[in-house]
Amino acid sequence: MKPIAFLSKSVFFILLILLCSCESNTSIKKQPFAEKGILDLKNWDFKKDGVVYLNGNWEFYWNQLIQPKDFRDEKLFNKTGYFKIPDKWNNHQVNSKTLTGEGYATFRLTIYTDQSIDNIALKITDMGTAYRLWVDGKILLSNGIVGKSRETMKPQYLPDIAVFQSKTGIIQLVLQVSNFMHKKGGVWKPLEIGTIAEIKKKRERNLAFELFLFGSLLIMGCYHMGLFILRRKDQSSFYFGIVCILSSIRVISTGERFLIGIFPDFNWEVSQKLEYLTFYLAVPLFFMFLNVLFPEINKKLAQSMLGLGILFSVFTIFTYTRIFSHLMIYYQIITAIFCLYVLLSLIRAIIHRRKGASWISMGVIILIASVFHDLLLVNELIHSIPLAPFGLFFFIFIQAFILSLRFSKAFSDLETMSQELSNYANHMEELVDQRTDELNQSYIELKQTNDKISDSINYASIIQTSLLPDSAITKKFIPDSFFIWKPRDVVGGDYFLLEPVEKGFILAAIDCTGHGIPGALMTMIASSGLRRIINEEKCSDPAMILKRLNYIVTTTLKQDKKNTTSDIGLDGSICFVNTVEKKLLFAGARLSLVYIKDSNLHLINGDRQSVGYKNSDLDFDYTSHTIDIDNNISFYLYTDGIIDQSVEEKKYSLGHKRFHKILNDVSQKPFEQQKSIILETFNRLKGENEVRDDITVIGFKPTV
Repeated sequence: MKPIAFLSKSVFFILLILLCSCESNTSIKKQPFAEKGILDLKNWDFKKDGVVYLNGNWEFYWNQLIQPKDFRDEKLFNKTGYFKIPDKWNNHQVNSKTLTGEGYATFRLTIYTDQSIDNIALKITDMGTAYRLWVDGKILLSNGIVGKSRETMKPQYLPDIAVFQSKTGIIQLVLQVSNFMHKKGGVWKPLEIGTIAEIKKKRERNLAFELFLFGSLLIMGCYHMGLFILRRKDQSSFYFGIVCILSSIRVISTGERFLIGIFPDFNWEVSQKLEYLTFYLAVPLFFMFLNVLFPEINKKLAQSMLGLGILFSVFTIFTYTRIFSHLMIYYQIITAIFCLYVLLSLIRAIIHRRKGASWISMGVIILIASVFHDLLLVNELIHSIPLAPFGLFFFIFIQAFILSLRFSKAFSDLETMSQELSNYANHMEELVDQRTDELNQSYIELKQTNDKISDSINYASIIQTSLLPDSAITKKFIPDSFFIWKPRDVVGGDYFLLEPVEKGFILAAIDCTGHGIPGALMTMIASSGLRRIINEEKCSDPAMILKRLNYIVTTTLKQDKKNTTSDIGLDGSICFVNTVEKKLLFAGARLSLVYIKDSNLHLINGDRQSVGYKNSDLDFDYTSHTIDIDNNISFYLYTDGIIDQSVEEKKYSLGHKRFHKILNDVSQKPFEQQKSIILETFNRLKGENEVRDDITVIGFKPTV
């Protein structure tokens, strides 16, 4: 790429980032501005004009926590003045004194509309660092606990939306804010008011972007880490993989704070450490990555930046937010200076015509521009959306493009060499030998690429297998048992779980949609959901576990939305073995339970309601079955893979009746022998037919 063309493209993308930095609003109408605690919205139509930012001068009562009912007698309070929102109150002058970040205050805003309004939504993101908001005398939103001291307050960051209505045309907002936990205090970000549809649409769009970036960065991070594991000489893959993983964590820890939304009780101090650490470590590691690619970047300087990032990280880990938050500005200044140095070094790399320098440098310039934008954002110099993850994603796109160019060149070289060999085969034996060597090298490279893909799939199999219960757990809780788990491919969509709980244990067999990698990804969602329900929500009722899993899978995959294109889910059977009360509770979603007592086989069918699909009923209550257990009953769980297997020259499937007979015949034998007989019978009946589906069979006899 010529320098002029490169610079023109870089300038274009920088201008694009600057355009993106301006917050979008559905309204083309000028935003109103509050003056002296009053915001006039009489000429504002929320349906036509869109969302309003409640920006402007609010009434300000410093070191006073006033409730709406207390304003009936305003003589009791001393109004400090007016405060421009959004802003931090650091360096604000009150009675000739400069405020720090610590303190508390009450803000009040009166909004006038031309008529009563119904079903209006109000959105608040972050605030420093706890707040309570009243609308017309009623508490509408709150984060943490507002207090007058460090001991009485509790911080929290949790973006939230609430709906209200006003019949009088006058809306009064009273906002209490306190901060003793962070360097900055005050109302950092704008409050937004608008129709429910507009507010929710904006939030869902933000979440969609953040989750898209999170998934993209995490996948690329894991991919590059896999490349490094397979080829440890390539340190650039290691540095870039770690940067992507750290950035993916930062994406869901900031902005709409998806991580906090999933875990609302997540410790605030830990979340702040996570937010700071991802920045302190990602920046120097990215500089180390660039140093590997371009020797123009001084290695000792890059290592010094890494050491500085580690030093800041250690200080962050062992101190509180109210202390370490004061250091961020210094690290940001150092980062800005080092970014300028990197830009100069990249210009030198382009002049030296380093291979790929133009494309990579363009991606780096866009990334650095987005980082500068975010430095202005976090210091409240502009109000916008974070762009650093977008910049990093753009850089990843450049990396992928360069990789595709390398593959394309490899295939083009292969075709060219094949043609040359065909033309000169009979005339130039020496040339043939030379070209043959080149072909062999290309073949080796292609084979190495294929081996990397195979290694990645095998590594995925190791990860999936690690999710299954180990033999020590199974022997401890059900020594009389066997487990047959045979994915159709290297990885599969079947999964089983054994989880100890109070009074016994939970045993589950899960059959997810799909095979191979898609099925394996679904088992990760199922495994995470089950462990969350059992361990965090302390639920041991199989019917309730299925109902909660139905909700988690459906909402995680966004299949509760009308415009979704996916329709995937799972079937499952879950048992709670209560060894104290000698009872077994069972619930199933299209999967059944078989138990055999005195050579008599009993079948309990699961409900005909799957889990997680688009048409799954989120309010469906699964049926719970209770069975008294003793030492003479054998229980069996299984997925439909063994039932649907083709036998007898593909004319028939194995079927329920034939499989149940196999179970009844072996039920009186030791469980290890049962497993061997079932597998031998299955392989004999299957014959030369291919395995059609993932297979899971569990047999056990509870010890009571």
